[in-house]
Amino acid sequence: MISLIFLGFLTTNAVAVDFHAFGNIRAAKNPLNERGTEYASTENHFNVTSLSRLGLNASSTPDEQTNFMGQVLFEGSNTLLLDLLHVKRDVDHGAFIKVGKQRLPWLLYSEHVQVDALLPWTTRPDEVYGKVPFQSFTGLSLEKQWNRFNLTGYVGENKEVITTQSSGTNYDVHISDLYGARLEFQNTNKLKVYASYSRFNGEVDVSTQIDGTAAGTRIGYEFSDDLERYDLKTFGFQVNYGNSFLISEYLNGKSKSKLLEKTESAYAAIGHTFDEKYQPIIQVSSDLKVESELFPSQTTTYAAGLLYHYSGSSVIKFGYSHVDFREVTVSSSLTPPTSNLAFLSSGTINEDFDVYNFQWAFIF
Repeated sequence: MISLIFLGFLTTNAVAVDFHAFGNIRAAKNPLNERGTEYASTENHFNVTSLSRLGLNASSTPDEQTNFMGQVLFEGSNTLLLDLLHVKRDVDHGAFIKVGKQRLPWLLYSEHVQVDALLPWTTRPDEVYGKVPFQSFTGLSLEKQWNRFNLTGYVGENKEVITTQSSGTNYDVHISDLYGARLEFQNTNKLKVYASYSRFNGEVDVSTQIDGTAAGTRIGYEFSDDLERYDLKTFGFQVNYGNSFLISEYLNGKSKSKLLEKTESAYAAIGHTFDEKYQPIIQVSSDLKVESELFPSQTTTYAAGLLYHYSGSSVIKFGYSHVDFREVTVSSSLTPPTSNLAFLSSGTINEDFDVYNFQWAFIF
């Protein structure tokens, strides 16, 4: 509704609006045989719907200093989401203020994390990008550009409902007292380096429903916990040399809550482009340390893939990854206690496995 009001305001005031559609059609499969077992929304048969996404971006620049932008997503859960809605104003030649719902600048590809055609991987490094609690916030950010440096500071809050694809578990995440900063250095197109820090408080309400033995019955439990003083530090870089590139990022998060007491992870990826169309890539991503009720597993993923840039707006991706999976038993305040309350997996895994995926990603 807010996005429709935003678009209506622009059109009724005769302001030119630029529209861009983006999305992906993705299928993935893993050979896990356990009944009901999933990992990162993949099952032991090719699954398309829950992995696909469609988005619409609308932006307008009524004058040289002001830009309005809104973005909605339609994902596999058949839910229409307001992803972004903000206004950005140039207040002093390279100094910008942004107000509204906007992307959190936590990682190297945070700005385009929902646009798969702009991402360099065939398999997202979930050990890092899957550990980010949320992707956006509502509030205020200040950005200053000078020479090759870019400094961003922000304050705000976030209220989201995160639903796992299979286990029927809902996470109501209410984030407050959010603040942080990011410093980035970019040397033309050859080198980009950034460091980021943020802190917030929050509350997580967990509710789950589990199929009962009797037909039509559901059982479950509810649980709430404060996410007190969560500190998130990230660091990363990308080096481009000719047609080759190297990307690496590191994440360190900790709080006083057992929900996300400590997570530490990293990944590295290397790729090369042939004939401006073919881009093979290999990467390794790993959980270095995990002490968390929400992420009670340590994985290391070895991935290889091929991106075929069919056109400037369309990419076909073929990917293979091998996951070394180890479940971590953590003390839990839940009733009943569990070590398998996780964003990425459901069911019992406790074995290494492979994931095969195919994706067509586009932006127009």
